[in-house]
Amino acid sequence: VRLSLFQERDMIYGILDVLSGVFPTVARNFSISGEIVNNNYVFQIQDIVDSNSANSLISYRFLGGLTGNRLKGDTIYFDELGRNAVGTLDLGRTGSIY
Repeated sequence: VRLSLFQERDMIYGILDVLSGVFPTVARNFSISGEIVNNNYVFQIQDIVDSNSANSLISYRFLGGLTGNRLKGDTIYFDELGRNAVGTLDLGRTGSIY
């Protein structure tokens, strides 16, 4: 995936693009929204997808902080089918985008 994040004051927004690999929906682009709270980056993707199937709601949440030029933290995924996963993120900065 490619994660493009932008920041305006305490607001975070961006796009997650699924470039290849397996993803639990046929959708490949998702809007990101979030905020910075006490120096922690909190952002999420929550969308209704694949409206003709049982998989109609997915939620991805990211919680992390900046360490030098890296955004590091934890991720949580869940959907209506009861699938879930917990992971980590470690993103490097490229220009003004992480």
